Amino acid sequence: MTIQVEFGPALSGRLQCLEVCCAKAGRPLSAGILAGLFGHAFESSHALGGAELWSACALEWSRFDGDRRLGIDQETVDLIGNSPAARPIPSDRERSDALERAREAARRSIECGIPALIWQPMSLEQKAEGSRASCWGLAEGFDEASGEYLVCHPCAGRSRVRYDLIGRADPVQWLHVVGFGGLETGYDPAAAARGALSDALALLAGEAPSANMPAPREALRHGTAAFKAWAEEIEKGRRGGCPGFWARARTAAAEFCRWAASAVPCPGSRHGAPGPGSRMRAPAVSGELGEAASRFEEQAAVFARIAGGEYDASLARHVAEIQESAISALRRATDR
Repeated sequence: MTIQVEFGPALSGRLQCLEVCCAKAGRPLSAGILAGLFGHAFESSHALGGAELWSACALEWSRFDGDRRLGIDQETVDLIGNSPAARPIPSDRERSDALERAREAARRSIECGIPALIWQPMSLEQKAEGSRASCWGLAEGFDEASGEYLVCHPCAGRSRVRYDLIGRADPVQWLHVVGFGGLETGYDPAAAARGALSDALALLAGEAPSANMPAPREALRHGTAAFKAWAEEIEKGRRGGCPGFWARARTAAAEFCRWAASAVPCPGSRHGAPGPGSRMRAPAVSGELGEAASRFEEQAAVFARIAGGEYDASLARHVAEIQESAISALRRATDR
């Protein structure tokens, strides 16, 4: 069985893959909503001095909170083969067992009509030959005769790779395969929205890093402080930053806030009130999230101006001011 995969634009390859998986599972979520659930929409980190920074990488490699907000049964196989500081180096038997479990998880997912998510779906030989299948890709089929995943990758297109040759293409030899099943029973989109909004506040306020490498830690700034520091650097003649990415991110943030407003029930609606223990204040939540969405759209427009060449410190400071207004609206919505 082969599943036809087509990728749309998104803020990362992982989100491109997950948009496909969610649609195939019967819970379609746009790339913008996924960006909100995983945190990419609220990315607010800057590295001083023009140091390289991988936008939203921490949200994909260190924090997987978004996975549990999809409402889809998942079977994950995870093994780090060459990072003793993180985990003991696995034995050959442990690696072999993990590869077999990954194959079975992927096969079950494909039989359900949902591609399996794979980190760096290529062999070392394919990488040496110039394969561009780094980061995330999907197994849209499995060839039982050859033992190969039929891979579709956002950048590398279609290829084949033997199931027992994956998980060695990066320095830490990370084997990470996610198979998907049916929709979770009792899925609560309001709870998913509340959790994502709580994370959003931490990212926007700089309480949590949305990007943390490879720039040195002392060069990093987060939240509104990141954009204020960016403004100071622009005044010194340095451009830097990721205004194009931030413009797309805040457009997604506006979309997510409007989805969250519809997902979180209000008193008197046919959906009833939020469940026990909810941190969301139901009255006026739609209005407050709508206000936040408007602020994010305004912020996206300013980022787009800067990305278009208007590197002006006053615009960067205005970005920080708008973000503070958005934070205020989100805090009222979540009753933090």
